[in-house]
Amino acid sequence: QEATVRGRASPREPWRRDLDAADLQRMAGTRGDALLAVQNLPGVGRPPFGLGAFVLRGSDPEDSLVTLESQPIGLPFHLYGLATTLATDLIDRVEVLPGNFSARWGRAAGGVVNVVLRAPRRDRVRLVADVDVIDAGVFASVPLGRRAAVALGARRSYLDGLAALFTPAAQRQSFVRLPRYWDWQVALDADVSSRDAVRVVGSGSDDALVLNFAEPDPNDPSLYGEAGSITRFHGVQGRWLHRFGPSVSHTLAPALGWSHALVSAGSAVRYDITTTTFALRDEVDARLGRHARLTAGLDLQAGTTAVALRAPPLSTNGITDPVGATGTVALRDTWSFVNPAGFVEVALDPTARVRLLAGIRFDYFSRFDRATVDPRASLTARLHPRRTLRAGLGTYSTPPRGYAVLRGFGTPDLAPERWLHA
Repeated sequence: QEATVRGRASPREPWRRDLDAADLQRMAGTRGDALLAVQNLPGVGRPPFGLGAFVLRGSDPEDSLVTLESQPIGLPFHLYGLATTLATDLIDRVEVLPGNFSARWGRAAGGVVNVVLRAPRRDRVRLVADVDVIDAGVFASVPLGRRAAVALGARRSYLDGLAALFTPAAQRQSFVRLPRYWDWQVALDADVSSRDAVRVVGSGSDDALVLNFAEPDPNDPSLYGEAGSITRFHGVQGRWLHRFGPSVSHTLAPALGWSHALVSAGSAVRYDITTTTFALRDEVDARLGRHARLTAGLDLQAGTTAVALRAPPLSTNGITDPVGATGTVALRDTWSFVNPAGFVEVALDPTARVRLLAGIRFDYFSRFDRATVDPRASLTARLHPRRTLRAGLGTYSTPPRGYAVLRGFGTPDLAPERWLHA
């Protein structure tokens, strides 16, 4: 007879926190929402209402990375933080690395939030309906024989219906689009053989909220007309895990995503950004005896971005003046990018109480024609059953973002930002 026992390996990074499905369901003040629960953890700041982002160890939210099984999520939150764009019933756990994370992660310096999906049940059909005060959703998992299963999820808000019921007709005319959002997910999980496991995940979301200001803003008369946002994301990703043996495994994970954001603030300010991204992660994990483990891999991102912008220039003194006083700058451009990276790291366990993780990461940013090298190391030592020493030191690199590198707004040839975590 033969028995198979599956367990979760201990985390490599000394500061990683895991929230499993039970924690997500019980945590107060989050409506059972997976990513909103992360904001209750130590080292994670709660952003202002209306900002769907994570403040990890005080860093700018743009400098943190939110991923779905190690691939960047195009849109983590609906309507600037109102709800997560992934069904919580699909999620097995959320891994939070608020700093000093390993060389596997790059193009980020604040921290990493990685969502890991659960395997759909293969013994029975499962159906869940969830009705909330702002949205309703349904989740189902269906076995496809003994070796595969598929899970499906969908959700839509009815904020637009509630707003139509409780908003006077005169005020309702100020909405060009009442607030609403919807999302979908499909996950296929299959054991192709005793050594091969395949997972394919598709997901998408769509948000809209557009107001109409018939009268100019008294503080900035140039701001009138439509103001609001429409954001969309759709993507598909896969993962093929092959086990060469009990000590060596290989994971290949491609992903393709499309996102579109249209944001306007009256007739004077408009952002129209469309991005198509292809990503690929290729990793080999090998156990080198009882006390050492080697991980090496490639991390590639490539794609195109098309922008059509009309907005005020960057302030040179830190004070934002009315649009009418500064005027606007227009930009219409399309560019491609290829950002390859490679990493190697070794985990050493000389004793049952000590773990040393050392690695190095190489990144190249094609748009800026710059390469970076980031060595990192961390140590975990259990000095006593109730006392643990944790230490980490490493460098991190992030590409400049937003206005900072756009022609007419900032400096296009800025170098990547460099960070030190200690």
